[in-house]
Amino acid sequence: MSCGATCKMILHDAMPRITTLCIDKSSQMNLAVASRFRDIRELRINSLFIRRIYEAGTDDEFGEVELDLETKICVVPFLSRFPLLEKVRFGGKKDDGTDIEGFILASECYNDWQVEDIYPNEGARESMLSFLDLISGAYKCGSLSKRLKLSGLCCPNEYYGSRNSSSCQTCLRACKSFPLEQVVEFECRRSSIDNGLSGRMYGLDVCLDRAKIDSIVESRSGGKKSLLSEDRLLRHLGRGRRYRINAQKTLHFVKYKKQELDEIKRVIEYAEMDVKKLSMESVSNAIMNSFAMGSNNDIIPCKKMCILSEASLDYLVNEIGLPVDRLDLETDLMKHIQQFVWVLMQCHDANMNDRFCEYTDIEIDCLKVVRHYLKGNKPSIQQVIELIPCLVQFTNLYAYNSEIQNEKNLEAAHVLKNIFVKGTDEDRKKVVREGALVSFNRMLDSPKEPIVNVALLSLVEIAIKGTSDNIDTIAELGAIPKLIRHLDSKHMDFVQSSLQILAAAKDHIKVHSHTILLRRVIRIMNMKESHQSDSLSNCAVLLRDILEADSPRPIQTVINLDLVPRLIEILSTTKDEAIRLNLEHVMINLLAGTNEQVELLVANVGFIPVLVSLAESQDSAISEKAISIVAKVVGMKDKYQGLLLQSGIITPLLRVLKDSNVVSTLESVSSTLVSFCRVGKLTNFDTSKEALKVLTELLVINDETVVVVCNSCWGLYHILRHLTYEEVNEAINIGFIKPLLGLLSTPYNVHEPVLKSLHLLSSRSDECIEAISLCNGISYLSKTLLSITNQELIAWTISNIISGSRDKIQTAIDNNLAPSLVQMLAMEKDKAEPKKAALWTLYQMTKAGSSSHVKCLVSEGCLNKLFDLFGNTEMECNTAMIGIWTLKNIIKAGKEQSPNTSRLPSSGVLSIEKKLQEMIEMNLQFEQNDDRVELIEKKIAWLKFDRQNARVQSLKNVAGNLLKEQLRDNDERLQELIQKIADIDKKSPLGHA
Repeated sequence: MSCGATCKMILHDAMPRITTLCIDKSSQMNLAVASRFRDIRELRINSLFIRRIYEAGTDDEFGEVELDLETKICVVPFLSRFPLLEKVRFGGKKDDGTDIEGFILASECYNDWQVEDIYPNEGARESMLSFLDLISGAYKCGSLSKRLKLSGLCCPNEYYGSRNSSSCQTCLRACKSFPLEQVVEFECRRSSIDNGLSGRMYGLDVCLDRAKIDSIVESRSGGKKSLLSEDRLLRHLGRGRRYRINAQKTLHFVKYKKQELDEIKRVIEYAEMDVKKLSMESVSNAIMNSFAMGSNNDIIPCKKMCILSEASLDYLVNEIGLPVDRLDLETDLMKHIQQFVWVLMQCHDANMNDRFCEYTDIEIDCLKVVRHYLKGNKPSIQQVIELIPCLVQFTNLYAYNSEIQNEKNLEAAHVLKNIFVKGTDEDRKKVVREGALVSFNRMLDSPKEPIVNVALLSLVEIAIKGTSDNIDTIAELGAIPKLIRHLDSKHMDFVQSSLQILAAAKDHIKVHSHTILLRRVIRIMNMKESHQSDSLSNCAVLLRDILEADSPRPIQTVINLDLVPRLIEILSTTKDEAIRLNLEHVMINLLAGTNEQVELLVANVGFIPVLVSLAESQDSAISEKAISIVAKVVGMKDKYQGLLLQSGIITPLLRVLKDSNVVSTLESVSSTLVSFCRVGKLTNFDTSKEALKVLTELLVINDETVVVVCNSCWGLYHILRHLTYEEVNEAINIGFIKPLLGLLSTPYNVHEPVLKSLHLLSSRSDECIEAISLCNGISYLSKTLLSITNQELIAWTISNIISGSRDKIQTAIDNNLAPSLVQMLAMEKDKAEPKKAALWTLYQMTKAGSSSHVKCLVSEGCLNKLFDLFGNTEMECNTAMIGIWTLKNIIKAGKEQSPNTSRLPSSGVLSIEKKLQEMIEMNLQFEQNDDRVELIEKKIAWLKFDRQNARVQSLKNVAGNLLKEQLRDNDERLQELIQKIADIDKKSPLGHA
């Protein structure tokens, strides 16, 4: 301006064409030549504010601003010289005279050291207040045009928060004096900072609240209309905070601060505006104005490089309800991932160096972008790997009362989790190495549920994809008690995550924590909600670990808390093999309790089928333990045996007998099987046949397998005992007869079940007898008749086999059966049963045998032994009758072979007569017994009248009937004996008597 009159050309041609001037010092504000710049529309006055630096170069360095007095004096006269002036921006300079880039008065501190408050030595604050009053007076008196807009001014009282801003006279005068259009756009309480940082002009920043400003505007002419206009809302939409991200390509990012969003909402509510009636285009254009740059804010960058904060967009659409075309405003953020990473790194460096970063307010937005990027398909982890230290730092910047800091903490934790999920092993190691585990552990204590949730999710991923060292670190940091505490959370996500981590770290859980953990696990397992099923696997792992680790096992606690029915339900329905395996181990551990505890367990409905399923388990350890428990359960109550049979317990028992080579196991299982075979028929004939096959394979004896073979023989016997005629005939094809016969010649104590089985078969059918014969059964039996106990059983069996068959009798004789039978007849008096069996066998041989067979028997001395038997006064009547029949057969055979056979020896006849006399006397005794029976019946009839005496009634029912049946049985036996004696041939040698 000082050279404005140097030549005619500049004066008349050049100067009128200038529209913008920049004033760097007060001397340039030349009033004399100012009017010659008639086309000036914009002024930039940088000399009004000067920033003084104190304690420069030290840790205590600080800066304060003050007003340049000469500039202050010249401003109003100077501005009044430009008739077309529209905009004035006030800036500042450093004390060395250079411009302050991005100067914003609202963020500066005033130099207020002067003690005098009177012109010209008032402090900077007072000077600023007087300057604002000067501007207000200029507007009011018309010195300044109403179209002139001032930017860069701020009431100093706002910096001093303790002052009563609602009564600031300077701001009140400004609201009443400034042009109405400017007052409507006034900033308040330092809100100008965001506009200044965004590079756009802004109105006077007053210290009044927004309601006070509106009340003053409303009181002015046309003010109400201005407050209700749509343009006011659109202007606010164009005031989002713009950030210029200079990384590779320049990116423009806009975010609305909370104060601005609240103001937008307040404007709408104040105007009672129906935002749905706004055009989508006008709203989008207004938002895009937030991206405007340039001196006149008229340049909008390419849309591809303009990004609106997702949080801000969601608020405008969802909370405020503005009609916004999201597709028009949304940008593919993934293409700009490097710019967002760069922003976070700048903030990280600033934090590390303890200095301010202009991007601090959009750290959360950048973290969200990175998080969404990592959640996409096949993200490049290498693009964000350098962020790991920065992310860990964010998770450490935790504050209980800072929502913003907590949100940063949350988003950073999410990003770390995603890196751990999708990164390589080396990436995971880096996350751990930078201290993420410490941060996650600390986050577990947060009262903020989202923070706890992400910490749990992150620890879950570490437990799944990390190393055992990571689990060790988690435990060492003290996370276990916190995780147990979170099992009581009302959020199932917390519970499931905690369970998963605890299951992975089960080896680190202290025994003293098991009690409280057990109760929490049981509570969770008893929950019936469908979403709870995902937790069962981890609950099963923990429950198994507790029961296996503790001594004594907390079995009673599990029973008392009613978990057993739930375990039964899960085992009956689950298809998850891992859950099944762990719960099977749990059941086995529960069954290791006392007999009382086992009985309590078995009493639960559905427990028996579960026990059978345990016995069928593919895990041999579980199966063997379950079968050992089955043996214990069988002895508790009879009904349990039936339930076990119905549930199919025989199948697993047979499988173990078939597959196991452990003698102790075979002994236990075979004994259990025998207990089932003893009580009744197995579930069906197919099961019986399978059991017979398995038991037959076990009939291989040695010093170690004696018990197994003995049990197998007993099992065979009891199974055959409960089969029908037809089933036995089919069962003998299995081939167990020959092994049984082979056991007779062994020195081991297995003969009793073998003989019982063979006797049972010999009494069933001709097919069974033939099968025994084909296996040389007569030979085996004959040779062992005197060498083992139970001779009577062998004799009865042989008698059944040879009955009616001369060929079989011949086979028996060929195997020296006759001497053995004769020897048995000579046994001591107390061997009545063996003698009877031997005598019956001789009877069968004499009855069906040929005369040569009988002759062979006589030659072995059987006739003399028969006479000796008749001489025994203690000989039973039925035995005597068998002897008589045998003698009759011998005599008959003798007459057939030699008709002139002499009479029997007199001694033999006398012994027989004596025995008959005893039998007659016994008959008289039986007749006397009949009289006694009649007398007893009369007494019973009399006792029927005494209904009130329970003992008498019991006597009638028990003693009387029992005695009556016994006497009747004796009478029948006597009658039968008399009849048989009467049938003896009168022409026999006995007839001489």
